[in-house]
Amino acid sequence: MAHVSLAKPVCPRLIDPFVEAAREAGATVHRGGTYVNMEGPQFSTRAESELYRQWGMDVIGMTNLTEARLAREAEICYATLAMVTDYDCWHETKRAVSGEGVMEVVRQYRT
Repeated sequence: MAHVSLAKPVCPRLIDPFVEAAREAGATVHRGGTYVNMEGPQFSTRAESELYRQWGMDVIGMTNLTEARLAREAEICYATLAMVTDYDCWHETKRAVSGEGVMEVVRQYRT
């Protein structure tokens, strides 16, 4: 097993095709940002959510870390195209994240 850098875990060759496909599908696309991975399946506590925001994280998720690490070790190009479903639990006027709420959002965009 090799020690590989995860400084840039996303393959730059995959970004443009992902962005193009998402835009063609009519999605709002945000390019770039900082992703924090948490161990799941679980949602953040309010304290964790606030801490991630203070750190400048843009997206919190429960996948990508293991996959990105394994892809880098195997020298496989890797990127993720994901849909944001909620504001975690930090937003004062939005409902805190729940499994039911996530599925409501997913159902809205099924084709």
